[in-house]
This record gives sequence, structure tokens and C-alpha cells, in this order.
Amino acid sequence: SLTYPFLMNDLQASMGISQLVHIGEFIQSREKIADFYTERLKEAGKAVPGVFLGRKRIFYRYVIASEIGIDESLSIFEKYKIETKRPISLPLHRYLKLENRDFPNSEKAFRENVSIPIYPTLKKSEAEAIAKIMTKI
Repeated sequence: SLTYPFLMNDLQASMGISQLVHIGEFIQSREKIADFYTERLKEAGKAVPGVFLGRKRIFYRYVIASEIGIDESLSIFEKYKIETKRPISLPLHRYLKLENRDFPNSEKAFRENVSIPIYPTLKKSEAEAIAKIMTKI
């Protein structure tokens, strides 16, 4: 099994602590971008990420469902030099060597979901370009 020693040096720790001062701003910025993406998806008649009542989202990721499949979606974004990824590398049941057919929802999500850029310094023009593409896939 692969392991990674999640140890950090003093410099990395210092940088992390200094970033915590801005955590509220970072979360607020991500919320604004997520609201923008959600509005564009709604306008295009597309599915929007789920909302859980009583929970506040921090939008570490913004995951959308693609109607054309993950590989084609990733290629389209790559063509426009926008880095997108699968939300996960593999579903858990695959690591555990369980049958894919026993986990149809996980398999569907793995085949169709795309994680699009959402970070605090994302410019409005960049978010608009991403939204334009995401509403077409």
C-alpha cells in the first residue's frame, strides 16, 4: 500500500498559518464564484450541485454533471486551456475490488462528473469563460 508522510517543515507551517488569517475572504470569494456558476447552469437548464439543508458549503470544489461524458468534457476544457479534473481518481469500490455493477450511482458519477476551477483569485472574465463552456457540455 502507498503511504505519504504528511509532514511539513517550518516554512510550510508558517505559510499555512498566515493563510488562515484570510480564510473567511477565501470562502466568501468561492461562494460568489459558485453562485455565479450555479446561476449560469440554471439559465442553461442544466443540473446544479446539490444543497444540503443545515450545512454551509465552502466550495473546495465545484462539481458539475456532464451530459457528454467525462473524457470529451475534459478535452473541450483542455482545448480552451482550462484545467479541469475528475472529482476523484477512482471510486472507493474499485480500490476494494468490488463489482462496478453493484455501485451504479458511483459509476455514473465517475463517468460524468467534472470538477471545474473555483479558487479565490479566479477573475470574473475567467469564470465567464468557464461558465460558457460548462453550460454546453
